[in-house]
This record gives sequence, structure tokens and C-alpha cells, in this order.
Amino acid sequence: MRAGTRVVFSLLMIIFIAVCAYVFCVGMGFIDGYVFVLEKDTDMLIRYIVSIAAVVLALIAFCLLFFRAGKKDRAGNRVLLTQTEGASISVTTEAIKELASNYLKGIDGVTVQNIHIKPVSEKGIAVNSSLSVQKEIQIPQITQKITEEIKAYIELYSGATVENVNLSIQPQKNNVGNIG
Repeated sequence: MRAGTRVVFSLLMIIFIAVCAYVFCVGMGFIDGYVFVLEKDTDMLIRYIVSIAAVVLALIAFCLLFFRAGKKDRAGNRVLLTQTEGASISVTTEAIKELASNYLKGIDGVTVQNIHIKPVSEKGIAVNSSLSVQKEIQIPQITQKITEEIKAYIELYSGATVENVNLSIQPQKNNVGNIG
């Protein structure tokens, strides 16, 4: 929900809660009603039903007032690239994951175990990847190369800002048939 829509919605919910409070007070006989009137001889059961309905509706409106408050609108884990008055452009984390996977497949001696893309800000992501490397690969050099190049690769082809690259080197997975 955009900021303007959120403000209008919040104001309407506050007004609705105030109306419910008014109906509750009239229903319980705390105040005399001018807009909503219950006669003095109205059955107490009806007064209680009206008051309970007002409380339930006010509680629902109160919950709606804070619905999705503080959450970024990233349906499907999206990263916002640009936003103008009439349009917005975003890329999904799954698309970025495919980019990272395509890059890592092209590196000799490196096997991808797992890739996780996490939005960390409105336009930024963190790339977390578990890799295994062959014995003859020098881990410090290859991880430095991957960290720098995957950041540039993802930023170039997706437009998202890569804020963190976290690599975890895992042992090579052995084929069960080769053990023995």
C-alpha cells in the first residue's frame, strides 16, 4: 500500500472506531444519542447486542489499522529497481538466483550446493551461497574472485544492488557408488 493510501485508510479506520465507540456508549446508556438513538425503554438485550456488535467492529477496525504496518510490499520477494508515479519495475529473488546460478556454473572446479537471495533493503540484496571446490583450487583466490565478479554480474544483469556476498565452502559431495 502506498503512503497516501495508507494515510487515507488509517483515517477512515480511526473514524470508524470513533463511530463504534459512540454507538457503544449510546447502547449502554452512557450518553444520549443524537444521530444514533435508542429509546429509554429499549430492551436491555437489544442494547447489549448493539454494544457488543460495536465493540467487535471496533476491534476489527483496530486490527485493520495495523494490517501490514511496517512490512515492505515485496509480493513474491521482489526487489524494487525503479518507481515512478505511474509504474514500478522490480525483479524477483528467484530471477536473481538464476543469474547467480548461471554465473557460478561457468566457474571451473566449483560446484554450487545452495544459493539463497535475501532482500536486505528496498533496492538491495544479500547473496548467500554454499559451494564446494575441487582439491586443486585455492580457496582464498577463488572466493575473492567469486565475491567480486558475482556482485558485478548480478548488478549488471538485474539492476539490483548487491550489498553482501556470503560464501560458505562445503565439502565435496561424494557419489554413493564410489564409496567402498
